[in-house]
Amino acid sequence: IEVPVWMFDENKSKFPSTHELTVNKKIADVVSNIFTEIFNSSEQFAIDADTTAGYSNRGNTTSLHNYGIAIDINWNANAYFDSNGIITVGTHYSPGVDPLSIEATSSVVNIFKKYGWYWGGEWFTIKDYMHFAYMNH
Repeated sequence: IEVPVWMFDENKSKFPSTHELTVNKKIADVVSNIFTEIFNSSEQFAIDADTTAGYSNRGNTTSLHNYGIAIDINWNANAYFDSNGIITVGTHYSPGVDPLSIEATSSVVNIFKKYGWYWGGEWFTIKDYMHFAYMNH
């Protein structure tokens, strides 16, 4: 599906654009609604198209990305921390400093949760700040 997004140009100015996401067809309309609401929010949260994806074949795992019901957003700026607090995916997580990092109180988190999605930034033993998963399937 194609969703509306805000992006940064080379001068760090936001501009409206679109981004193509591959998701499970059963949730395509929901994902479209989520990204439209994020786009229309006063926050105008920016998406890095190179580090945002839905479906991806993760091999023989239980990853929800294999089913197209998980989305990672701006993974370099929203790192995955293992249970020892070590970054294993991405480079950093700097909410309030890096505008591509997702803050816990952001419109992004609130809108995904409104539609029944969970945010990996609220997990207890690991933190997956990039990760949103649809759990009402």
